[in-house]
Amino acid sequence: MDEKDNKLGDYLKRLRKSNNYTLREAEAKTGVPNTYISNLENGKKKNPSMETLYKLSKGYKSSYTLLLSEAGYEDEVAKRQSRALDFFSNVDEILKGEIEVGKKQVDLIEQSKELYRNEISIPIYLNEDNEGNFYFFKDNELIDDETQQKLKNIIKTLLE
Repeated sequence: MDEKDNKLGDYLKRLRKSNNYTLREAEAKTGVPNTYISNLENGKKKNPSMETLYKLSKGYKSSYTLLLSEAGYEDEVAKRQSRALDFFSNVDEILKGEIEVGKKQVDLIEQSKELYRNEISIPIYLNEDNEGNFYFFKDNELIDDETQQKLKNIIKTLLE
């Protein structure tokens, strides 16, 4: 058998040995039968499933993408690389959005603390269909409309 014919098997054997696993230990770590691992390593079995390669990568603490490549799943590797590039090209936008959300949450928390310090109460009035509204009071007096609206917006944002 030509050495190129068993590129994956040789790679799997090197991985197993670098982890100091016997075939039985490799089976215990990966969930892949030791006889199947042996057959892969010796070139008697070819084309393992992507699921098997995933199990081997986890058990051997190796790169799943590299195992896919070694096994000839170039299309899958290309798809994974494309998805990774798409993700990382959008990371700045994602992080900017997360930062803005974080700032809003901090602002809402600060506003909520201030309202709590001012001892604002919130009775809720419901009709017979459990539909209704809530109103904010301080010292048994209705708070002005502008503050009512701010408080409602805070609650709405927190619930979204």
